[in-house]
Amino acid sequence: MKKPCPFCDRKKLEPRVFYEKDWCAFLAAPYHTKGHAILAARTLDKNCPTGLGQPILKSLGNDLARVADVLQKHYKPKDILVASVRGDIPHTHFHLIPLWPHEERKW
Repeated sequence: MKKPCPFCDRKKLEPRVFYEKDWCAFLAAPYHTKGHAILAARTLDKNCPTGLGQPILKSLGNDLARVADVLQKHYKPKDILVASVRGDIPHTHFHLIPLWPHEERKW
């Protein structure tokens, strides 16, 4: 039996969502570090978005910049790492991971 996509389950995500437009941003749980956020393509129909088609890709830059700005203003990290890690979740998403000065040697 196929496991349901955790990013398509809006009820479970809702308490962690802090940005929503064409993409949805929410705090990761469990998180890699304080302020670790996930930017996921919004589900506009019943299909789980699993690729970077033209409509999804067009809106990525603006929403990515806005979410990074929110994280920068709220947490004030030294930098923010943006990574696309598919793993076991097929839903198109990106991780925004704040980088802290005390962790700089690990980067």
